[in-house]
Amino acid sequence: LKVLEGENEQTLNRQLMLFQERVLPDLHNNIKCGNSLIGPDFYHGKQMPLFDDEEMYRINAFDWEAEFPEIMKNGGFDTVIGNPPYGAWFQTDENIYFSKQYKVFGNIKDVYICFMEKGIILLKDQGKLSFIVPSAWLGGPQYYELRTLLLRKQIEFIIQMPFDVFSNAYVDTAIVVFSNQYPDSKHNVLTYVFNKREKLNSIELSIDKYKFVLQNDWKITDDHKFVLDPETVSIMQHLKSNCPRTVKDVALMKRGVLFDKSILRDSKDSNNYFRYFEGNVYRYQINMIANQWVEFSNKMKERPKEFSWFEGERLLLRRLVNRRQQLMSILTTETFITNKNLYTIKTRDNSIGIRVLLGIINSKLFSFLYLKQVTQATKDDFPQVTIKDFLSLPFPSEIVINKKEQLVSLVEHMVNLHKQLVIAKLPQKKTVLNRQIEATDRQIDELVYELYGLTEEEIKIVESGV
Repeated sequence: LKVLEGENEQTLNRQLMLFQERVLPDLHNNIKCGNSLIGPDFYHGKQMPLFDDEEMYRINAFDWEAEFPEIMKNGGFDTVIGNPPYGAWFQTDENIYFSKQYKVFGNIKDVYICFMEKGIILLKDQGKLSFIVPSAWLGGPQYYELRTLLLRKQIEFIIQMPFDVFSNAYVDTAIVVFSNQYPDSKHNVLTYVFNKREKLNSIELSIDKYKFVLQNDWKITDDHKFVLDPETVSIMQHLKSNCPRTVKDVALMKRGVLFDKSILRDSKDSNNYFRYFEGNVYRYQINMIANQWVEFSNKMKERPKEFSWFEGERLLLRRLVNRRQQLMSILTTETFITNKNLYTIKTRDNSIGIRVLLGIINSKLFSFLYLKQVTQATKDDFPQVTIKDFLSLPFPSEIVINKKEQLVSLVEHMVNLHKQLVIAKLPQKKTVLNRQIEATDRQIDELVYELYGLTEEEIKIVESGV
């Protein structure tokens, strides 16, 4: 278009007559059409006559060596840049091919991670890649292989974008730029996290806006998670050495059931029928609705093997993270069945105590640690807690008797305050109770900070980061 600027039919005809050449440059060696991820080896061992024209056109295998011979002969491309497709669906043959061809395609079947690996393959030494892709790979447990692969490259920038960057794709995204070379031990990654609600027309960030994260620090985070805030990384490193235990060492966790609602009943038809919970769980508070009954049997699509997950003293943890960016848990002893949106937590170590666990889970520190390193927890659509990430969080190595008793007392007081708040009628009474709840919450947070051995500076970071 720039070549044609200021031209008209008369001037173009004159140019053709004088120079006997086309007006626009020939781009047939620059622009190619084909399936970037599937090469001609896709057909090895297959009977070609079985593929009709439509199938061949759909697969559209692309031979990079043949299409860009000079570039590939010289080691690859200087730059790979793009916005690869997300969540693409593919057929069985392609699925098998991707599984064999791409190391990152094992645990999660999303095509954009194959594009990231393919981009590395196509780069020459010290060439750069820049993609805008879903941000789930930064901390999701299933993306461990991709993070491990990228840690062997020099990551230059990671920018976490706000919601709704693309009008036609409802997905949380991040921009990543890396260089095809092994990073030295002192290399810093420039990171920036936009406010989730910010509206962008362009990205103009001066160097002083970025934070600097030592790339090597990500090698020692749990599952190689890419935590973009250096202060959070520092706290996590401190806790890793100070608290060698994790939640998995002290607690057991299971998700609820999944079934077709048609098997619900209005009454108990047999001894194998139990109340089905349809209420809500908040921090220290439960909205109890369980008016229907369901049979605990193989009629359910998914369920734990043991019914014990739905009876006795236990915690319920809401799978969804609330709008205030908090984890929400409650203690219950009533018998009822819960669905997939609630996790049941029981203590593995009886010396810990279920109320101690409740106080720690509902603390500011615990929400901070989870939300800062798990990208699924801050998504705009369905921000959630995952079992693997939750169980990997650090847990205090030792809880002395007097601190345990103090925490149990505060948690029991908190539960009672919430019960009183539910039945309170007068506005003045509600105000008094809310003030007591806030004060008790602060005391629990302070005690949890002490149990984890946080410094005053680290506490300030947590308080400002929640």
